[in-house]
Amino acid sequence: MEELIRLENVKKYFVKKSVLGGKKVLKAVDGVNLRIERGETLGLVGESGCGKSTLGQVLLNLLPPTDGTIYYEGKDLTKIPKNEEQKLRRKIQIVFQDPYSSLDPRMTVGAILTSPLKIHNIGTKKERIEKAKETLAKVGLPLPRLDRFPHEFSGGQRQRIGIARALILDPEFIVLDEPTSALDVSVQAQILNLIRKLREELNLTYLFISHDLSVIKYLSTRIAVMYLGRIVEIGKTEDIVKNPIHPYTKALFSSILPPHPPDGEKKITTLEGDVPNPTNPPSGCRFHTRCPYAKPICREVEPKLKTVQGEHKVACHLVI
Repeated sequence: MEELIRLENVKKYFVKKSVLGGKKVLKAVDGVNLRIERGETLGLVGESGCGKSTLGQVLLNLLPPTDGTIYYEGKDLTKIPKNEEQKLRRKIQIVFQDPYSSLDPRMTVGAILTSPLKIHNIGTKKERIEKAKETLAKVGLPLPRLDRFPHEFSGGQRQRIGIARALILDPEFIVLDEPTSALDVSVQAQILNLIRKLREELNLTYLFISHDLSVIKYLSTRIAVMYLGRIVEIGKTEDIVKNPIHPYTKALFSSILPPHPPDGEKKITTLEGDVPNPTNPPSGCRFHTRCPYAKPICREVEPKLKTVQGEHKVACHLVI
């Protein structure tokens, strides 16, 4: 498949200064290498605080990377001129987690959807309104009027409006940052099916960020597992789900409850302790403080991503 995006040693650090003059460096994303192929859905999964959302925002250049390079269709996004950056904005979009805070309550739905077209000087006023109506119909929300405000809609309807806003410029790539976690369970499946349908119909490429492993399994063609700012395992969805190798990945997927539980108790791997502080991550393998199989080398040497088979890669010293 054709490569659309490539990240090389991407880092994002946040400096926290104390009132006493000291400072701490929070390593939210710390040396990520990743590629995303055109037309695929790459699922990015991990515990809260592992750096998933930060990586998504860095990829879109909403947060400038501290170090590393991000390529989009071979172009270095970290060095792209301002005039070209605005053109590129049409190709890459984001759907945020919370539809209640991501839509401006002072703007009508029509203004929310036509503003991107106006910024990019696309069409006349009449054409922009027609485009807004067409896009709302694509996301299953045909509206006779566009002068309504976000507070007049339910959470699921608001998220459809958020998706429509991302689609209005006919993008190629969309970051979906936990788009269903703030919704009622009754509407989550509807939004997920819509997202999947749009990818197939419009040939979109997704980075789907979530902590819900069942959702990741359903939507993703490949899965990347993130822990404390780094990718610890990546591969095709089938390979990761059926044969998780990293102890962290095994613990994550063992916690999924099957829809039809088998006879007897399911063995669940529990992780001891909390995620370490990203301002002072452990040396060597960052997971060794919680890993039941940790050896001395795990505490001293940082493991690199190694190919196990095909596209399946894992960063673990226990893998031969």
